[in-house]
Amino acid sequence: MAAFWSRKNKKDDKPRPGGASLDVSPQERSISELKDFVEFIAKNLVDYPEEVEVRTIDGEKTIVFELSVNKSDIGKIIGKNGRTIRAIRTLLTTTAAKHGQRAVLEILE
Repeated sequence: MAAFWSRKNKKDDKPRPGGASLDVSPQERSISELKDFVEFIAKNLVDYPEEVEVRTIDGEKTIVFELSVNKSDIGKIIGKNGRTIRAIRTLLTTTAAKHGQRAVLEILE
C-alpha cells in the first residue's frame, strides 16, 4: 500500500503544457502563480476585468502586490466593511506561506 501511495503522489519534473518553463527559478514561478491568483480573483469580482492590473514589487522578505482596477470597481474589491479585500488578503497570505514567502496586497486608486 505504501508503494502505491508514493507512486501516485510522486512529482515528476516534466513541464506542464501551460506551465512555466524550467529556466525560471522556483521563487519566480511562485511569484508568477501568486500574481495570477490575485488577478483571477479580481477579474471575477469586477465589472471591467480588462482594466485589472497586478504589479509586483519584490522586497527582501516580502512581496508587495499592487492591484489597480477601474474606479467604479474599487467598492466591489473592498466589499462591505472591507470583508472582500480581507478575504483576498487572507487567501494570498496563506498561499504565499505555502511557498515560504510573505505577501502584502495593496489597492491603488
